[in-house]
Amino acid sequence: MTNEIKVIVASINPTKIEATKIGFEKMFPDSQFEIKGISVKSGVRNQPTSSAETRNGARDRARNARETSPHADYWVGLEGGVEADDQMFSQDHHHLRSVVWCAILKSGENVFGEGQPGSYALPGAVCKLILEEGMELGEADDVVFKRTNSKQSGGSIGILTHGVLNRGPYYSLAVELALIRYINQDLYSTLKVE
Repeated sequence: MTNEIKVIVASINPTKIEATKIGFEKMFPDSQFEIKGISVKSGVRNQPTSSAETRNGARDRARNARETSPHADYWVGLEGGVEADDQMFSQDHHHLRSVVWCAILKSGENVFGEGQPGSYALPGAVCKLILEEGMELGEADDVVFKRTNSKQSGGSIGILTHGVLNRGPYYSLAVELALIRYINQDLYSTLKVE
């Protein structure tokens, strides 16, 4: 019988909790998990507007979760944000891309496992609400697409792909990428730069 691994998710958003569960189960298929979400601050704006700010939010969430709930094996910070798209790819100065970062801390370590799945372009009407009205992506999606609380379900990726993808698998991919460090600890702990 395997020991249960305790994982704290730095959010009470059910999509982030489920994405963490899926990611851990895929990467540690022979383990059992106790996964709990807690509410902590990200240390960044409600709508991060760069990949760097989004990454810092994920890191802050993981650190704050560890500080708030220190008796766990892993702490997971997931943060969604937007970043300006390269002008080379867009004539519209209001063009944004959606980005996600996951940062994970493991008990006894201070180095993050981090992952970022691919980004995608957001429609101009959504970008305008974010940039000019200061809305979060989920709020802007709800206005433009006439939805309610889309950020806790399929998210913009679900809306824009007509349900082919949704926020859960998108975020679980970030978790899986962040866990690479922990399923290959021998490679990462012995890595020396010369």
